[in-house]
Amino acid sequence: MKKVIKLRTAKNDDLDFLYNLHKSTLREYIDQIWGWDEKWQRKYFSQRFELEELQIITLEGIDIGSISVIHKDQEIFLNRIEILPEYQNRGIGTCLIKKIMINAQSKGKSITLQVFKINKRARKLYEGLGFSICGETRTHYQMKYSPNNQ
Repeated sequence: MKKVIKLRTAKNDDLDFLYNLHKSTLREYIDQIWGWDEKWQRKYFSQRFELEELQIITLEGIDIGSISVIHKDQEIFLNRIEILPEYQNRGIGTCLIKKIMINAQSKGKSITLQVFKINKRARKLYEGLGFSICGETRTHYQMKYSPNNQ
């Protein structure tokens, strides 16, 4: 039996879930780069996260992650995809990204994203899907997927 992955719009009630998701998926990287300050992270998180841009990923009715995709004139920006560790490595992220890729191809747009340099697992996933590094900052690689080699 195939598991049903759905997306729903994030609500204010999801804020604690979203913060705990952020913490469980990114803390190890943030801690290595800047150090993790719980009070600062909570404040920064609440100031920076725009619920209108977020969708909650559900599996069989259980909240397991979030995704944020921003459609721009020339590209689609994969702003965020976070999946709870216990649901990772099941193809859920890959499935969602492939749907974005199909959408991008139908619109003749590229997809861009950024990933922590030290997050080798995510970088390997994106490279396996056809993304390549197109730039970098001190902490991140910028990556791009261009359908039909645009």
